[in-house]
Amino acid sequence: MKILVTGAAGNIGMHLVSHLRTKHTVFGTCHQYNPNGDLVSMEITNLNKVQKVMDELTPDIVIHSAALANPAKCYENPSLAEAINVLGSHNIAKACALNSVRMIHISTDMVFDGNKGDYDENETPSPINVYGKTKATAECVVLNTLATAAVLRTAIVYGTGSGMHPNFFERLMKKISHGPHKILADEFRSFVYVEDVAIICDRLASGSHNGIFHIGGQKSSRYKFVCRMLDHFGIDKRNILPVTIQELNEESPRPADLSLNCSKTMETVQFSPASEVEGFIKFEKLLDLK
Repeated sequence: MKILVTGAAGNIGMHLVSHLRTKHTVFGTCHQYNPNGDLVSMEITNLNKVQKVMDELTPDIVIHSAALANPAKCYENPSLAEAINVLGSHNIAKACALNSVRMIHISTDMVFDGNKGDYDENETPSPINVYGKTKATAECVVLNTLATAAVLRTAIVYGTGSGMHPNFFERLMKKISHGPHKILADEFRSFVYVEDVAIICDRLASGSHNGIFHIGGQKSSRYKFVCRMLDHFGIDKRNILPVTIQELNEESPRPADLSLNCSKTMETVQFSPASEVEGFIKFEKLLDLK
């Protein structure tokens, strides 16, 4: 199978390319950051440029992971978030429809308001920040444009990120000894190891599945998850300070409980994400802490 991965220099995209290349012919696209020089430049906000890349590479399926995924940056520049997350996704879906190409659209748990948790695929999105709103709109646009599309909503991922944008956990591991870090104690997510997202995408692509799917691991507060990770790594936790969402007082609203119910996905693709310990072991090897 020939697969095109957008956002291949991003935290999820780079793992998609690495995993999928073991089984398939894979092309990755980027906007500007091209760490190894092997990615194809593509401006997703320009339909003609998207179509040109599709014509040149002729993929069987596109996994669309490109996005402006930082909620704070989306809040600061909502027009840019709309252009990348909505228009960009619409352009990818249009090009796929015109070329009879399948599509997996990577979305987020932030399409929900966080008032109840344990969200399944049948829940109606109710985002409370700019990032979540643009991603919820993108889901609708993609599914309305391409009936064969699959939408994969991911929980927050941990693992190594891209060189340009190290993720929250990488930054924490590098800076934890330098001073106190405030970690949210009342934000609950279904933390998932990033490689498992790639495995799920591979199985969704190979099985020709469509519709909405969730991927996440065990529900936990961010603070307790970080504490367990540090315990596993043997790192002192004295610089980790619990804080509430209200105390952090961010400009972009943060949902409290975005835990996901992933039973549909697990049953459909016959795969369960790594346990916390399994994920920590893999992450630790890549961080080279010992």
